[in-house]
Amino acid sequence: MKKILIAVILAIFSASSFCADKPQVKKSAVERVKAIEAGRQKIAAKAGGMIERPGSRSGRLVFFNSQNIVDNSNLLEVAAIFEEFTQVKVDVVYGKAGCPSEIKKEQKANLILLVIDDPKQPASLIALDDGWAIVNVNKIQDGLPNGPFKSVFLSARFRKEVIRIFAVLSGGSLSQFTGNIMSANKPSDLDAFDEFIPGDFLNKILRNYRSIGVTPPQFATYRSACHQGWAPAPTNAVQKAIWEKIHAMPTEPLKIKPETKKVRE
Repeated sequence: MKKILIAVILAIFSASSFCADKPQVKKSAVERVKAIEAGRQKIAAKAGGMIERPGSRSGRLVFFNSQNIVDNSNLLEVAAIFEEFTQVKVDVVYGKAGCPSEIKKEQKANLILLVIDDPKQPASLIALDDGWAIVNVNKIQDGLPNGPFKSVFLSARFRKEVIRIFAVLSGGSLSQFTGNIMSANKPSDLDAFDEFIPGDFLNKILRNYRSIGVTPPQFATYRSACHQGWAPAPTNAVQKAIWEKIHAMPTEPLKIKPETKKVRE
């Protein structure tokens, strides 16, 4: 009896261990944005998938990278964070440093953040009226100890600084909430905060984007787009079936009931 009881206990313990939740690995913003788009397409698959309405997206936001200290993937991650937060895409471009206003003009950007490596420049600059800002990696790394993990800490601090500066450039200001990156007074303060945009910034940023001509895209299922009259030509069997059904000519003439006294009244 004891042997049976011990065997049962071991079996229960083994099963619970096997079914225990595995530690969740936090997805990057780039992965989350891709997952959101994949989810949209999956849900709308029977309706021909999700498509973007032509002309609904306007303006351009740019991260312009001209340094090699921090990997470019960090800018892609921050760009995805802003896209996830506002539904507005931020393009990441690599090029040679120069006059911010000239680069902004060349990139045809409404807002542009330049990432530089210059020991003579401050850690950040924001020109709100001109629509550009600068983040200087050379100064952001000040105070970080040398060692094998310096690049890891620098990358984290850099991403937070880009979020902080671009959020202000985008129309944000000091958040009403404490304990976030907008509370930082210098780059080293960023080490104590998580990497996110305060929630009360969304309306401020979107309102400012609209005022400078930047609008997020509008999406609809292919079926809805066909009904509304702006769907492009079909590209797969599902879309073709939807297109043909909606655009099919009636097979029988429409029957109009004769007017009666009741209808006239």
